[in-house]
Amino acid sequence: MTDAFMVTLDGDAPARRFLTTDTAVDGQAVMRLAVADEIPVGVTNAAAMADEDTFRFVVGDRPVWQVEAGAVVAPGDFVAAGAGGRAVPVAEGDPYAVAMALDAGVAPDGEDPGTVIRVAPLRTVGLGGGGGGGGSTAWDDITGKPATFAPTIGATATTAVAGNDARLTAAAAGTASVRAIGTTATTALAGNTTATTVPATAISPGTATTVQGILAELAARITTLESA
Repeated sequence: MTDAFMVTLDGDAPARRFLTTDTAVDGQAVMRLAVADEIPVGVTNAAAMADEDTFRFVVGDRPVWQVEAGAVVAPGDFVAAGAGGRAVPVAEGDPYAVAMALDAGVAPDGEDPGTVIRVAPLRTVGLGGGGGGGGSTAWDDITGKPATFAPTIGATATTAVAGNDARLTAAAAGTASVRAIGTTATTALAGNTTATTVPATAISPGTATTVQGILAELAARITTLESA
């Protein structure tokens, strides 16, 4: 179901930015740019709007919003509103996370704006700003999403090691913190390697050829000598 109502904008709003609600004035709904620690209810369209502009705000079920990135964003990142209503990545479980990024984005650079990315809303906000929609959407119903999400390269517990990382390439010298699998003095043994069993030599007059058997024979001989 789709519905719409008229809204007055409080302050200027560039294109593709997060919007949130503000205090109504004389019974008229008011919206403004969302900032950090606020829950957006929609996004502006492809055209910028000026302070006190009145526009038609659509209540609907559009499953994907388009919003400008305010920082480096990777597909699969959770995003929230940042400075100027741009999308910024936040940790999983952040109470202000409003959507998941479907595209990679970069931050503004000088006069150049940040990348406009698609995001899939995570929560039912009930509104869609400037023609953008909110609502709860099943993952399988989102179209155009990446088939895979590239790992983030780094040196922490939640990142992946690059193939040319010095911690790997230094393995041959035996100085790497992450060792290559192998059978030399500077490599690590694979966890599923079957260890070679080396037979023990019997100690006369005993006949056992295992460590445990030899120990048992020695214990028996000691006991015999002590009780002699």
